[in-house]
Amino acid sequence: MLIKSYTTKKGSFTKPTENTVKLNLKGSGDTEDVKGLNFKTINAPLTGIFYTSPSPEGKPFVNLNEKISKNSNLCIIEAMKVMNTIKAPYDCTLIEILVNNEELVECGQPLFKVSV
Repeated sequence: MLIKSYTTKKGSFTKPTENTVKLNLKGSGDTEDVKGLNFKTINAPLTGIFYTSPSPEGKPFVNLNEKISKNSNLCIIEAMKVMNTIKAPYDCTLIEILVNNEELVECGQPLFKVSV
């Protein structure tokens, strides 16, 4: 069971949800070579709520197949009411976003699959 946080005009609430969790047990910087492409994962540096955009109505920081420059904003992870901006550690191309918006992520959990 996961706990999901919601914010409305009336305040913040938490609610248990019945979700299945897909674990991808790759360590930081793991690579896999597929048809000559070198894939890596970018992992969560802390535990918190994952956000793809700076606001609920905002455009996502990154999109699939987008070329990303080192230090570009990738996402936000909210931990203890602090919004932590996660930046790209190197130049890459986004192949897959491995978690859903507003999902609880654990420290070390893969967030993005990229090609370098």
